[in-house]
Amino acid sequence: MLLLTKKANKTPWKLILTTEAFSSLTNQFMQILLPWYVLSTTGSVWWTGVVGFCALLPNIFSSVFGGQVIDKFGRSKTMFVCEVSQLVLIGFIAVLVGVERAETWLIGLLVFASSVFDAPGEMARTALSPTFSRYAGEPLSKTSGLIEAMDGIMSVAGPLLCGAVIAWAGLFSAWVMCAAFCAVIVLLCLLVFTNRKPRVLKPAVSYRETLAYVRKDKIILESILFTLPTFLLGQSWELIILPTYIYEHGFSSLYLGMLGGAFGLGAFIGALAFASAARRFKFFALLTFNYVGYLLSVL
Repeated sequence: MLLLTKKANKTPWKLILTTEAFSSLTNQFMQILLPWYVLSTTGSVWWTGVVGFCALLPNIFSSVFGGQVIDKFGRSKTMFVCEVSQLVLIGFIAVLVGVERAETWLIGLLVFASSVFDAPGEMARTALSPTFSRYAGEPLSKTSGLIEAMDGIMSVAGPLLCGAVIAWAGLFSAWVMCAAFCAVIVLLCLLVFTNRKPRVLKPAVSYRETLAYVRKDKIILESILFTLPTFLLGQSWELIILPTYIYEHGFSSLYLGMLGGAFGLGAFIGALAFASAARRFKFFALLTFNYVGYLLSVL
């Protein structure tokens, strides 16, 4: 619904959408860069798994605590601090790679620290979307649709761009570009932070209340239990299994990027197809069809 009492302000809305686009691009870029870097410098699948573990585990736990951090410090401030922290850490990795002091254990440690800030920053952006949609006089459905569309586009562009940069300019240039993306995100977050309105404090929900609610709602509990193993399986495929297979069979980073882009394009098209078919099929049928497709592709 359009604002009737105040003139619509689309600036924060455009900023949060642009920030989301660059964040998605950076994440997709890193999905190719990180495992390829570890494989190229160590040739070790074990180290690739360790660094992939460092990228995943903190993200899971920081998602649990991120909500309370946002409630305490505010959405814009949390997003800004998290993005600055990730810029410093990714920039430090680029420096270490440039001076040839990038020990694998140190890269894993820096990736671990960066992952701690990833989930709260993303949660803060998500929490800002409804507010900025209201300021802009835009329906939330439009904002959500634009974000999903940009994620789909970046899931194609990110892997392709990373594979091309590594193939033609080298790993160091890829890390520098990744740090540059983080710098752009920080600049956008700074603009969001300076355009924010006075914060309205709301009562925080305790973990005990949240846990009690989840226990009562079996659908949420089952969704969590179902999502965790599928999330770990999907991330293992992207961070370890597929990059290792491509590397060990002598294919280039460009080929890995093309596969990543193909996966992103398929996911984007599949999301549109599933959305259009949702009214004609039951959720169980769509879910079964989805994972049968996964199984066939693996076989």
